[in-house]
Amino acid sequence: MKNLKLEDLEIEKMLTNEQLEVNTDFYTYLKEMNGTNGFSATQRQKLLTEIIVYHENIGTTWESTTKDIINYILGKDLNLNVNKKGAMNLLAHTIKTEERFVMYKFSLKLMEIKDLMLSIARMSDYSKLLKSKAHPLSLEYDFYSKKYPFTKRVKASLLTYIFFEKFDNNKLTMDSEGTKEFLESMKKDYNKLKEAGICVNQMFSLITTESVSQSIKTGAGSNYEDRIKKVLESQNIRDYTEQTHDKEDKSTEFDFHFTLNGKTYGLSAKRTVRERYKQFIKTSQMSQLDIMIDVTLGIDITEDKLKNIRQHGVYVFVADEVYNESPFMKKNEGIFPATQFTKETLSNLE
Repeated sequence: MKNLKLEDLEIEKMLTNEQLEVNTDFYTYLKEMNGTNGFSATQRQKLLTEIIVYHENIGTTWESTTKDIINYILGKDLNLNVNKKGAMNLLAHTIKTEERFVMYKFSLKLMEIKDLMLSIARMSDYSKLLKSKAHPLSLEYDFYSKKYPFTKRVKASLLTYIFFEKFDNNKLTMDSEGTKEFLESMKKDYNKLKEAGICVNQMFSLITTESVSQSIKTGAGSNYEDRIKKVLESQNIRDYTEQTHDKEDKSTEFDFHFTLNGKTYGLSAKRTVRERYKQFIKTSQMSQLDIMIDVTLGIDITEDKLKNIRQHGVYVFVADEVYNESPFMKKNEGIFPATQFTKETLSNLE
């Protein structure tokens, strides 16, 4: 197969500078309105109802409507703070043409749609993970925990695609008169923007995806600690403290610390061990704790690291999938599969 050459596709010729500029203008309006200095939902709805829709109904010129928008932003009715007032006033002052005016008011209306999209996307079905028979410290569970935020992003993107496909073909269900009027007013502006070469769907999809990304926690590390808590509590070990510094070695922080049957336990809970195990080993030499445990998925742990950890009396728990594939782990004491992270096993550690 020959190397694919970009020039053979003539992609540069497919996109004109004019199309790039007008789409970037529209995206900028969406981005600014969706930013931290954009209108709140209440402020946006007031501006739409009392200025935009009002002027649409009486047929005011775009120039006159723009002046009223600016005056309304600078007034007291919207109750904008200094930063928002400055940012939104600046944005409104960029409305120098009718095309920009249509971009502006359509962006305001799209923010209403975006809020609905996000509320639906955030309701992504988490039950498959919660009801999963997989152990919380297994690789399978880890996969689902990482997949969950991706589901929200994908759902938001698909909802955007479906909305505009139906919107384009006049197939949206409109149960109320208010919704019907709102969407009909959007359709007029939408057609104008399409004629101007603006890819509304794609620009809006960028915004919804960015919004979902900002609203979810993708950090699997903190999630892993939550899963440790779930396992501890399933074993009726509830009297634990989190993120405690060792009394003898202040440089080391235990993710969990608890007492069981008169013995004190320090727990390191990280998906991957990386170099943290060295610090934990140092602490094992100084700490007065009875039992030190390293709980990890085991995906980056080597035989040398395991030997080093075990030589210092630190116990290791790894995902069952990793344990079952490692003859070394199976034949060495003090290394356990995650499913053996039980009260009985912990009590028997010396």
